[in-house]
Amino acid sequence: MVSMKHLFLKIFFLVLLFGGADIFFATGASLEYATFISTDSATNSFVMKYGGLEEKKYYDCSLSSLACTATSSRESALSASPGNIFDSIKNTEERVIFKWFSLDRRFVYYYQFADEEHPYRFYNLIDTKTKKSYYYKSPVPFLDLMTEQNRLFSISPDSKTLYYLDDRDGSPAIYYVDLTHLSKSAMKGKRVTKTTYSVADFIAYDENNVYFIANRVNPLTWSLYHYNIETSGIEKIADNVSYADPIKKIGERIVFLRMRGNSVVPSVYNPASKTFSDFLLPFASAKEELFGAKVARYGSLWGSLSLPDISTAPKGKALPLVVWLHGGPYRQSSLTLHSFSSYGVYDWVLNEARKNGTAILKLDYNGSYGYGTDFIESLKGGVGVKDVKEVLSALRIAKKELEKEHPVSHVYLVGNSYGGYLALRTIAEDPEAITGAFSINGVTDWSALLTNLEDSLFNAYFDGPPGKENKKMYDNADILGRYDDIDSKNKITLVQSTDDMTIDPLQATLLKSRWQPFGINVTVIPIQGEDHVFHKTASISTLCNSLFAFISIGTGAGEKCAFQ
Repeated sequence: MVSMKHLFLKIFFLVLLFGGADIFFATGASLEYATFISTDSATNSFVMKYGGLEEKKYYDCSLSSLACTATSSRESALSASPGNIFDSIKNTEERVIFKWFSLDRRFVYYYQFADEEHPYRFYNLIDTKTKKSYYYKSPVPFLDLMTEQNRLFSISPDSKTLYYLDDRDGSPAIYYVDLTHLSKSAMKGKRVTKTTYSVADFIAYDENNVYFIANRVNPLTWSLYHYNIETSGIEKIADNVSYADPIKKIGERIVFLRMRGNSVVPSVYNPASKTFSDFLLPFASAKEELFGAKVARYGSLWGSLSLPDISTAPKGKALPLVVWLHGGPYRQSSLTLHSFSSYGVYDWVLNEARKNGTAILKLDYNGSYGYGTDFIESLKGGVGVKDVKEVLSALRIAKKELEKEHPVSHVYLVGNSYGGYLALRTIAEDPEAITGAFSINGVTDWSALLTNLEDSLFNAYFDGPPGKENKKMYDNADILGRYDDIDSKNKITLVQSTDDMTIDPLQATLLKSRWQPFGINVTVIPIQGEDHVFHKTASISTLCNSLFAFISIGTGAGEKCAFQ
C-alpha cells in the first residue's frame, strides 16, 4: 500500500499540483487565479492571493461591500488556536494528518493514512468530555488517495454532526455521524451521497445541511450542491466550480471559487436568500471569446471535443485534430479553465490552436481523477498497454464523429508529464493513425525514473522498481526501444524544461539519441530556467508557438502566441 501524501512529494504528476452538453470557455492573452489565504467570520471577510502566472497580489475582500483591496498580509491565520487539545492524541499514533477540533473544543478528529506497511486507514474521533475514543477502520481499494483531498472532516458549528469523506464504496463520498448518539460503531457513519460520482470537497453548514462540490452530471462537470440531512434532498447551487481550493463558510455565507472568463475567482452564496454575488476584481481582459466543448463518452473514456468557430472552419473543411492527454495520471482534463493554474496554461495554448483552425479532443485515460477507484486501479500492471489501447479506441470513435462534419487532415497527440509519455507510447503503437506526438516534460525511461523511488504511485502501478518479477511490465511500457515501430514520416517534438527536478532533462535527449539514428524526426525544444511546472509567461508563449509550428497552423512571419 502506498502513502499518497508522501509519494506525491517524489513523483512528477503531483508537482502539477456528458452526453451532448455544451460548455463555454472564455479566452484571452492571460489568466488570473485566486487562492484563499485566510478567513474572518467576525468581520465577514477573507484574504486571498490573486493574479497572473508571474505576479500575484494579496487582497482583503469584504462580503458586505464585495470590494477587494490590496493588502500586504501574507499570513494564513488559523480560525482558532489548538492549544494543548491535541494532547489527547497518543504519542504512539503514527501517520496522523487532517487533525482538528470542533468549535466548542469537545471533539478532536484526525486521519491515519494507509501505506505499504499499514493496509488500513483510520478515521478517528476523541470526545474530550467523556475521554472516549471512536474510530472506523476503512479498507483501501488500491491506493490511499484520501490524502489528496482538501479536507476529510467537517463538524457542524453546534458540534452535533460530523461529516467525513471516504472512497471505500468506489468513489469519494460523504459519510454522516450523529455526535449526539455515539456508539462503538458510530464512526462507520452513514453514506449520504452516491458512489456514481466523486465528491471533491464539502463543508458542514449546520446540524442538517452540508454543501459539497461534485461531478454528479458527468465526470467533467463540477458543481456546488446543497444536501439536507432531514429531507435527503440535493439541489444544485452553481456550475463551473473549481475544486482546487476548499469551500469556506464565512458568517452565514458560503464562499467558493468558480471559473469566470479567463479567471478563477471567489463567489459568495447566501443560503437565506439563495442569491449569488461576485466581487469587484481586476481582470486582464474584458473581452470574452466563447466556444462550445461537446462532452461525450468515447468508448470507455470520457472526453470533450471543441471545434474552431464556423467562420474559421465552415462545415466540410478539413481540420487537424489535436488529442490532449493530461499529466498524472491522477488528474483530469477540463471543459473550461482548469481548476489548477498549472493546467490552465495548457487550456490557453490549446484554445489558441482551436481559434486558428484546429479541432481539440481532451481525453481522460485510465487512472484519471473523478472516475472512482476501479478506474484508477485499472491502470495497475497496464502502463503503456491498457491506457494506449483505450486512447486509440477513443480516438477512432471521436474521429468518426468529427468526420461527419469535417474531414480530419492529421492527428497529433499532445500531452504533459505522464500525458507526454502516453503520447509517445501511443504513436509507437499505431504510427499510421497518428501524424505526430508533442511531449511536454514527459517520461521516456521508466526504469531510470523508478529505480530510485521506493514508494511512488508508479512503483505501485509497476509492482515495484525494475526487477525480474515485473520485467514484462517495464518492457510493455518502454518507448526507448520502439524505434522500429515509428515511421520516418512521423513528427516527434520533446519540450523539456532545463531545470526539471522531477523528470531528468536527459530523458528527452536520451530518446532523441536512441530514435534519431533510425531516421525518426525528433526535435528537442529546451525551456530555459523552468522546472516541471511552468512559471514564466515567456515559456507559455514559446510552448504555444512551438505547437503551432508542429501542427503547421498560423503560418506566416512572426510569433502567433503572446501569453501575458
